[in-house]
Amino acid sequence: MESTPREIDVTKLEMGVCEMDEVVAIHELHLWAITVGKVLMACHVKIRPKADADVVLDKIVDYMRGSTISVIKISLLGINHLVFYFFAQSRAK
Repeated sequence: MESTPREIDVTKLEMGVCEMDEVVAIHELHLWAITVGKVLMACHVKIRPKADADVVLDKIVDYMRGSTISVIKISLLGINHLVFYFFAQSRAK
């Protein structure tokens, strides 16, 4: 059954992304466990018009890797509005 994983602090993840200079806003952030240890995160990130979307995405991936999520695969759509999905594995025990 799908549920929000208790071991991952969604608010902390959202705040960390929002603190990035290139990020204007984040919304539609959803995080849920598909099975034990398998987590899906989806979110929309609005970035500054002159920001390089690839650079911002790299920063977000690095941030996620430094948290309780290790990124496995990313899908990316949009210009100045990143829409991406992290298919991830929780490292939290």
